[in-house]
Amino acid sequence: MDTFSDRLKTARKNQHLSQAQLAKMVGVSQAAIYALESGINKSTTNLLDISKALKVSPDWLCNGIDTVSTPKKHSYEVPIICWNEVKDWKKAQKRTHEFFTFGDTFSVDTYGLVIENDLMTPDFPIGTTIIIDGKKMPKNNDFVVFYDLGIDTALFRQYVLDGREVYMKPLNSNYPIKQMHSDITVCGVVIFSFRRY
Repeated sequence: MDTFSDRLKTARKNQHLSQAQLAKMVGVSQAAIYALESGINKSTTNLLDISKALKVSPDWLCNGIDTVSTPKKHSYEVPIICWNEVKDWKKAQKRTHEFFTFGDTFSVDTYGLVIENDLMTPDFPIGTTIIIDGKKMPKNNDFVVFYDLGIDTALFRQYVLDGREVYMKPLNSNYPIKQMHSDITVCGVVIFSFRRY
């Protein structure tokens, strides 16, 4: 099982589910499941929901890490925090009541946020949960959470390098691209996203 589509099909059959049944559990169309299993679509924003429905880890489904039948021995609860808590997210995680459990491939400096605006549409619509590794250093075109001390706000943008300059680019073309300055710090790189329905 070398591909995502192979693993998806195997896991679905192991759970004795039809494509239509899995689609209903996840909240997508049967055509969406077909497109994933046939390789037409190589990824999905519904990975977490599909993994839960099929009782496999997202790591195994995406990358073949782990086995279908053996649950992870180690897991990490990722806290979902509020945007105004990004600056001190480690303190915020002690107060949060919402967590998602993932395999041990995530660092202990991982946290989650729920998108509240349309700056990163269409790829990240309002309501999308993003999972951020607070230790990961960004590369060109990564999706990054920044903290702007000047306006005391967390920002989610694409990290764009142009020579020696760094820009924060919203995906929605209705908003301007801004240059990164000394009041702005990187708070981590988005490593995973999903939507709940």
